[in-house]
Amino acid sequence: MIKPLSKVTGKYIGKSFAEMPCMHLMYHLYTDLGYEAPDSFGELTLDNYQAHFKENSKLTQARMLQLLKWLGDPVPPDRLKIYDLVVVMQPGKSIFPAMYVGRRMFITSTIKEGVVVAPISRRNRIIMARRLV
Repeated sequence: MIKPLSKVTGKYIGKSFAEMPCMHLMYHLYTDLGYEAPDSFGELTLDNYQAHFKENSKLTQARMLQLLKWLGDPVPPDRLKIYDLVVVMQPGKSIFPAMYVGRRMFITSTIKEGVVVAPISRRNRIIMARRLV
């Protein structure tokens, strides 16, 4: 049985980005749901992702996007369900993984705010969605 959303996400809300970067957050959210989430993607691991990102953010994001395409099943952005993995893009900024939590909102971790729930909008556009659970 799938856990209630608040039990899965509640313990992470408010943690700093240093405590819980976005890739770590996704790993923990999905393993908490019982999904066997990988902790590495080729040379990218949970432990070295941030170092790779600081060295070459565009290349690291491109690798992350390619690797996430292999997880779960594709979902059109207009058919999202709670717990879907989404990749969000901000204009002129980076892409990042997030979990859809319903009502056009997602949970992710940002450098400035840490773990937050944010709205899907023109500023936070879904460019890929995958159904894992």
